[in-house]
Amino acid sequence: MTDIQWLGKKQKEVFLAIEKIGESTDAEIAHYLDLPINTITPRRNELMQQGYVIHTRKRLCNVTHMKVKAWNVIGHSVKIKDGMEEFF
Repeated sequence: MTDIQWLGKKQKEVFLAIEKIGESTDAEIAHYLDLPINTITPRRNELMQQGYVIHTRKRLCNVTHMKVKAWNVIGHSVKIKDGMEEFF
């Protein structure tokens, strides 16, 4: 389990959302938390800079239907082609 006690309130919300839903885009996180994307992106950037979150790949977003970056909590796996998993 990652120590998140030092994170701010919104950073924790974003981190826990990504941990719960798995690999996700900023728009998917915003949809899940019912928050505007402009509150998600800065917090996710901070989590990435602090080493909690990593860019996993570009894929189609389930909310915007555009090809965008997806993110995951470091130490979690992501399902990729043919049922294979990649660990980050």
